[in-house]
Amino acid sequence: MSKYVRLGHGSNAIRYDLLSLESAMKTGGQGNVYFPDKKICIKVLHNPDNFTDQLSNISKIFVSPDRPYEKVRSVSAVPMDLIWEEKNDKVIGYAMEQFSDWHSLNEILTEYDSESIGMDLKSAGLLLAELCKAVRLIHNEGFVIGDFNPSNVLFKLEPGKIRVKLIDVDSWSIYRKNDLGIEYASRVLDKAIIYYPDVIQADRNGKPWPNFTPEHDWWAFACISWMVLTKYDPFMTGMISNADREDRILGKHTANSAATVQLHPECGPVAQALGPKLRLYLDRCLKNIVKRPFPTMLLYEFANDLRSCSKCRFTAHSSAVICPRCAQLL
Repeated sequence: MSKYVRLGHGSNAIRYDLLSLESAMKTGGQGNVYFPDKKICIKVLHNPDNFTDQLSNISKIFVSPDRPYEKVRSVSAVPMDLIWEEKNDKVIGYAMEQFSDWHSLNEILTEYDSESIGMDLKSAGLLLAELCKAVRLIHNEGFVIGDFNPSNVLFKLEPGKIRVKLIDVDSWSIYRKNDLGIEYASRVLDKAIIYYPDVIQADRNGKPWPNFTPEHDWWAFACISWMVLTKYDPFMTGMISNADREDRILGKHTANSAATVQLHPECGPVAQALGPKLRLYLDRCLKNIVKRPFPTMLLYEFANDLRSCSKCRFTAHSSAVICPRCAQLL
């Protein structure tokens, strides 16, 4: 039997037969995403009864006179309208803008993929600066991303600028009390990519997870920045197990540590290419020494002061002075 859903309410509601859209379906972590036309896509949660908090949260925010979703629409795929199950007349998902011509950060985590898209080191730095501003805006409106990983960040290269959008907003938390009457803490996390130190500790001790805060997002931002700029995981610089990676995260053994670089020299040149200021600041963030919002200007300064080695053409920040790959003066 066909599963019919309704987009919106009243005389302007649009009825969809999900089975007729099955050929255009993509499976996500919490739900299926359907593409009924070129402008919108529909996300329907797999088991709506298991996500009542999320759906209640989305519904309250969507109808709030304060319109918090609208304030972050420029940097995220927030709900455009709610999706209702026709039979039971209950919310089971939401519609959002379609981004079929955008790229995921996952597509620039290798040198080959970055080159195929046209994403050089300068563009990567500028992209991260835009992402940094997006995270600040999201936090300012009382949201926490929580499940902040490369697959949940989209970008688009346009003449003279780079645009970013965060997706999977149904996994966001509310971190500060407001007049919406909403207090929601998400427990969604892709631990294979971004595994927060205090969440690792909670899992190992068999205790509940802590509520996600902006500090968690900024730690994730530092991880993502390292991945995008160096093409390496900041904690997994070799063939190690997940348990070993977790130990490195807890022990604050980053790719910037002398021992790690010595053991895995392929990470050395790309780390040194960041220049001491950005490299050491990211390292302090990854070690949870610095927990405040990331300075956007640091990324702009990095992107706008890069040099290419005249001998090997390796690109590095001018403050590196000597090419990290061939030791030629930059």
